[in-house]
Order: sequence, then structure tokens, then C-alpha cells
Amino acid sequence: MKSHSPGRCASVALFAAATGLLLTACARARPCAPPTGAGEGTEKPMVFTAIGTIRSPYTPETGAPRQGRLQPDAASEIVLDARYEPGLKDIESFSHIFVVYAFDRSKGWQELVRTPWQSEKHGVFATRSCNRPNPIGLTVVKLVRREGAVLHVTGLDAYDGTPVLDLKPYVPRFDGIRDASPGWLLEGPTEAR
Repeated sequence: MKSHSPGRCASVALFAAATGLLLTACARARPCAPPTGAGEGTEKPMVFTAIGTIRSPYTPETGAPRQGRLQPDAASEIVLDARYEPGLKDIESFSHIFVVYAFDRSKGWQELVRTPWQSEKHGVFATRSCNRPNPIGLTVVKLVRREGAVLHVTGLDAYDGTPVLDLKPYVPRFDGIRDASPGWLLEGPTEAR
């Protein structure tokens, strides 16, 4: 098993403590307290194991696009732990994949947030804010090629070093919804402020 640096493990532990999720990037799990909030008593601790890491040109200092599709040609890599490589069998037969990842640099959350698209506040669950009760990101990316346990992709909007939680194929027949409503974004501008 690949070893991870103590600093990386500490940042993952801080992420877990801040969110109530237990995200392990090391060989052993760490206990955490369940999150508290409006649904008091319904929360249960959960364990997520990072299956890999994102390598991208984005850092907190340089920023990342608000949506990956705003930079569709930006190249990134998803580097999976070698033990998960067999699970990638046939993934290259898909042109696009969903990448599920942890917003490990999230700074807490609020019920109402202002987006770059409008000055009016919206409920956090009606936005794609990275500051969420469970800071989990989801992006559809183009799969360019696979080299062993490394996936070369474009259109990813995550910082370099972001932990990857899961991958799933994008299947147009199931995932492309023709009559989907853009919700409140229908009224807003098409570009970020």
C-alpha cells in the first residue's frame, strides 16, 4: 500500500473534524463525531476512503474554474491508488465520467449562500457551493485516455491534491435529461460575476 505523508493525513483529519465525515487517506481510520445541525439526531458518522488524488493546474492561490465546463480543454490527471486499478477495467470505453471528490479545503457552510451568478442568496442545496454540510464535489469530465491507474481528463474543476472518492461512467441515455429545468439560473446571467 502506498504511504501517505503525515501532513496530508493531518489535513484529511482536519477535514474530517470540520465536517463530521471520516475521510481516510491513510491505512487506518480515525474516529469522528457526527455533525450537528437542523436534522439533529438523523446524522450518522460515515467513512469514506480516498481512492486517489487529482493532479490539476489549479491551486487555492491561482483558483479553479467555477465549473469544469468553463475550461473544457484544461488537462488534469486522476491518479488512483494502485489497488483500485483493476476497478478501472473498461472505463476507457466511456467518453465521459463523473468524478466524486472531497472539497477538502472547505471552510464550513451556511444555509444561504450568494453565488457568482446572482446577488440574491439561495439555499446551499440549490447551489453548487463547495462549502456544504458534506463537502463533496461532483464533476463530469472528458476521459482522454487511461494509463494504468492514471486517468487523463479534461474539464475538471478541482484543486491539485484533492482526494478522489469515486468514479462513475457518464451514460447519456441515463444521465442526459432533455427537459431538465435550470431552476433559478434561468433568470441569471450565463457568466460569473
